[in-house]
Amino acid sequence: MNDLNMLYDFPMLIPNKRFTSWKGSLSINGHLINVEIYCPDIPKLDNLEVCIPEIEKFNLYAFDLKDTVNTIKTKTNLLSDFVKDFVRVLN
Repeated sequence: MNDLNMLYDFPMLIPNKRFTSWKGSLSINGHLINVEIYCPDIPKLDNLEVCIPEIEKFNLYAFDLKDTVNTIKTKTNLLSDFVKDFVRVLN
């Protein structure tokens, strides 16, 4: 794992043993929202996927999640930077 900042910056996201999958909560618009992040090629973000199971509950369906993820991941090199930008965009 090359990005130890994930553990520090997002303590509510728990990684699997290989650090290729993260599950937990992010604070978006003042709400804790459950997310699942899959990054099978970590440290590369090529096949990164984000799932927000309750996207409708928090009125985030207006975002094209796949397009948002693809746009942000082209601008970042580290998973922690991606998540920071992702939260900023959704806020």
